[in-house]
Amino acid sequence: MTADEVLARVEQAARMRQFVIRHHAWQRMNQRGVAEADVRSAMMTAKNAAWDGSRETWRMTGGTDLDENELVVCVAVSWTVAVVTVFWE
Repeated sequence: MTADEVLARVEQAARMRQFVIRHHAWQRMNQRGVAEADVRSAMMTAKNAAWDGSRETWRMTGGTDLDENELVVCVAVSWTVAVVTVFWE
């Protein structure tokens, strides 16, 4: 899958609310005060996707939360999109 394909797939999954958030991501969201709506917004607005082979995830950057702060979302993409973790850039 190319970065552009991942960007499109993640955006579509976020728009249709067809993604899951893994336990680790929920923990980080709670620690960092990130709401599910913020993650969804960052997924829909991400501009870049970079493969992290060591974690086997895509790092989505350039997207923003609902307050327009840049929020990085790391996702695993297969037949579903799973949010792995989030953090402020």
